[in-house]
Amino acid sequence: IANALLSTMKIRNNKNTIFEITQYTNPTLESLEEFNLLVTRSRMFISNWVYLPNNNNDKNSLIQLNSVSYPGLKSKLISLTNGWRTEANVAQINKLFLEYETIIREQEKIMKSLNDFEDYQDPMRKFLAEEQLESEIIPSTNEMIVKLRELISIKKLEAKSMQDQMLQDNVHLLLFVFIMAIMVIFSVMAAGFYLMKKVILPIINVREIMLKMSQGELPEVDIEPGKSALVEMKSALLHLREGLQRTSSFAAEIGKSNFDAHFQPLSENDVLGSTLLEMRD
Repeated sequence: IANALLSTMKIRNNKNTIFEITQYTNPTLESLEEFNLLVTRSRMFISNWVYLPNNNNDKNSLIQLNSVSYPGLKSKLISLTNGWRTEANVAQINKLFLEYETIIREQEKIMKSLNDFEDYQDPMRKFLAEEQLESEIIPSTNEMIVKLRELISIKKLEAKSMQDQMLQDNVHLLLFVFIMAIMVIFSVMAAGFYLMKKVILPIINVREIMLKMSQGELPEVDIEPGKSALVEMKSALLHLREGLQRTSSFAAEIGKSNFDAHFQPLSENDVLGSTLLEMRD
């Protein structure tokens, strides 16, 4: 029962852990890595927006990144936070969302100020965009990447901790099953030894006594103290031996022509005793 209860508990815990890892932990790590890559690409695209006026592919990629990719990734991460274990991590990712949305607003200022080729010809616009990029956007982005990497490390440690706990539970379960198996083996051996000593050997002894009696011998019958079916069987054999012993002694007296020897039949149905009495008479 204890083995079944412990096994059920460990299996249920491992099942819950596997569900958490597959449904929340691993998708969270993938999404956080994707968020980290998104922020890194965003930094590259806005830098190219400022310094490479003719790189329209990166400009379109930045617009697509901020208007489509980020909202989808944010929605996915928010749904995954329902399975996170600590509220501190949830608060941290929400703070990172706010920080990136601030970066997006700063990027949009540059995107509006450097919207066409003529804007790049204005030294003041170009200078202000470069200043905003170097003093605000890039430092904020770098700081955000560091925070994201820290959060990724935390979630990796959580995943490793869950895997280690699951492995430890499996080891404990195997150890418990092994101990229970050893206990069962010793219990069976002890029960076998007990049966051998208390039942099998006494039955063999009774059988040997009965065989000897069937061959005309009158072996000694030792009765152990206590109350059991075997003790009663030996008591019956002892009574039988004593009865046969008296009958044998009476027959010996008759053989010696001692017809005055006293003999009391074992019962009214004692065929051998009654026959000897008739012979004497």
